This record gives sequence, structure tokens and C-alpha cells, in this order.
Amino acid sequence: MHLHPQHWLALGVVAIAISAAISDLRTGLIPNWLVAAGFSFVIGLRVLYAVTESQVGLQLALLALGTVIAGLIPLALYVCRAMGAGDVKLMAVCGAGLGPVIGLEAELYAFGFGALCALGYAAYGGELLQTLRGSAVLLTNPWIPRRLRKPVPVPAQRTMRFGPAICAGVIAAVFLNWVPR
Repeated sequence: MHLHPQHWLALGVVAIAISAAISDLRTGLIPNWLVAAGFSFVIGLRVLYAVTESQVGLQLALLALGTVIAGLIPLALYVCRAMGAGDVKLMAVCGAGLGPVIGLEAELYAFGFGALCALGYAAYGGELLQTLRGSAVLLTNPWIPRRLRKPVPVPAQRTMRFGPAICAGVIAAVFLNWVPR
């Protein structure tokens, strides 16, 4: 069975995402060496493909656009202290490997899986209503005057490891784009 280089990239990104999810679950961190290895793999395969197929411009554009598009929303969330730096770097690697369209699709799936997991954790802990109320406060506070802002309830301030959601999003995007329709 002969695989297209894009399939090798997708398989590599899935392997990186699985490794990052395991690390995130075990330690709460996505190590820089894993992200660096992922970027090295993606860049190396894109350059190899570009040279062998005479598509240097296209492959470099896919690499750059995928990195920026998949990393932009997580970077904004990182600046707001709503996401960890490892998650941002992992999404950027996924975008670089999958390209801008599938990378963004993987990111959207990851946010969907993350939201479902957060609701599941809150429901399991008996804090679903408090979490939803806190989410409403988080969404409305920036739009009202400071003196009228409400404090955010403690359940809405909890953190969650996002690596597994990114992994699930990457696997879903790769599977849905790889399987013939």
C-alpha cells in the first residue's frame, strides 16, 4: 500500500497528538522536546515532499498557513490565561502538519471535545449549574462596567488538561478527511 506524503504527515501528527495527550494526562504538561520533535518531523517531511515533487512554494505556504491559522485562537486564549503554552504549541504543530483547512477543523473538533469534557467533569462533580453560571459571568463581565461586574464562582475557575481533547480533535479530523466518502 502506497501512502501519499500527506497521509504520512497526518499519521505523524496523530502520533504526536497521542503522545502529547498521554504526557498531559500523566504530568499536566506537554513537553517542549515533543513539540520540537513534531515540528522537526513536519518540516522535514514537507521539505522532502517539496523537493521530490517540485512544490517548494506550496509546501512552505501550507506549513506557514497551517501553523498560523491553527495557532492563532489558542495563542489568544493563552494571552488571556485560558490555555496553556503546550496546548498552543501542539495546535501549531498540528496545523503545520495537517495544513490550514484540516488543522482548523481539528482545532474546532478539539474545542468541541473539550467543551463536552468540561461539562462532563462539572456534571460528575455536581457543579454543572455553578459552572454554567460562572461561564455566563465570564462572558458578560467584559461588557459591563467594572463596578457592576460579578465575581466568578470557583467551579468556573477550575482548569482542565486540554491535550486529550486536542488528540481527539486531530484523530476526528484526520479520520473524517482520510476515509473516502
